[in-house]
Amino acid sequence: MSEFALLDTDNNLLRIETHAAQPPDPVGKGWKWRPVSRVEGDGGSHFTEGVWVVETPAATAVVPDVVNRWNALEALLTVPITADEILAQINLISDDIDKARAKILFDRPTWARNSAVLATMAEAFELSESEIDDLFIAAAAM
Repeated sequence: MSEFALLDTDNNLLRIETHAAQPPDPVGKGWKWRPVSRVEGDGGSHFTEGVWVVETPAATAVVPDVVNRWNALEALLTVPITADEILAQINLISDDIDKARAKILFDRPTWARNSAVLATMAEAFELSESEIDDLFIAAAAM
């Protein structure tokens, strides 16, 4: 089964249908059936070289709320940032309670994207929000 677009005389899309073979053009209206090609693009569609082209935006990865600590540490190595460097930054925290809290959160089996400690560490390592998102996506994919 393939997709075919029914186009009017000005090549405006009337509808898209699925058929086993290209249907015959309707008689008397000047309309025509043409194959549909789906490609990655900006989401528009147009008629070109005898084909109705439907542009589909690229899928965007979803940033997970939580990732496994070990996967996060592995993803950080691509930056490269090591666990020892993170611990060294945690040890620079002046408030003893905040430092203890950061160490506890660092040792947790999962890391949350909205963590205040993560935000503090991202700032210390000059990582942008989009870079943190990319690291979480990479960690979730491991």
